[in-house]
Amino acid sequence: GNEQRSVAFWKRVAAYFEASPKVGGCEKREPSHCKQRWQKINDLVSKFAGAYEAATREKRSGQNENDVLKLAQEIFFTNHNKKFTLEHAWKELRNDQKWCALYTAKKCTAAIRVLAYGTAADTVDEYLRLGESTTRKCVEYFVEGIINLFGDEYLRRPTPADLQRLLDIGEYRGFPGMIGSIDCMHWEWKSYPTAWKGQYCRGSRKPTIVLEAVASYDLWIWHAFFGPP
Repeated sequence: GNEQRSVAFWKRVAAYFEASPKVGGCEKREPSHCKQRWQKINDLVSKFAGAYEAATREKRSGQNENDVLKLAQEIFFTNHNKKFTLEHAWKELRNDQKWCALYTAKKCTAAIRVLAYGTAADTVDEYLRLGESTTRKCVEYFVEGIINLFGDEYLRRPTPADLQRLLDIGEYRGFPGMIGSIDCMHWEWKSYPTAWKGQYCRGSRKPTIVLEAVASYDLWIWHAFFGPP
């Protein structure tokens, strides 16, 4: 559907569904119903694909495909607090390009490019052949994955032991009472409230907000704050 308008594409999907002999006598599906149903299937199957990959990495000698599927179901339930009920859909889609390793790499690339360059979700369409909604989902899942994997270690407040270690290092280097180096940078604020423009302007007359960060010698950022200039 990359080269088609969304409305025309989902009309074709609805017509194809209506023509199937397997749905004879069933209630007619409108294009919007097909789209909503696919979005649900897409979301859940993508999450289960991740659970299946995790289960595959934990596969032990002597285990078969059924054991891996059972573990994938357990991982999915643990992560999302509900049972995966679309296994039939996953079996149909699992070998499709979208859920293959190459496509996974493309989705990670899209998320990293959007985060690194601060671009809109539709800017990777021509480069990676991913639509805006798919790219947005990639960013959401990528961020959630990073938080789940590294949040306990890196996304936390400094402990008393951390602060004492940094203070000791600062004192040893001739800066008693210092935990790190502070730096600031201005970010132009495009969608600012008009009434606030004056207090966020400098000499350039363009509203900006300041990112203030404190980093230690080992490149850990212990403090970050956005505020007025």
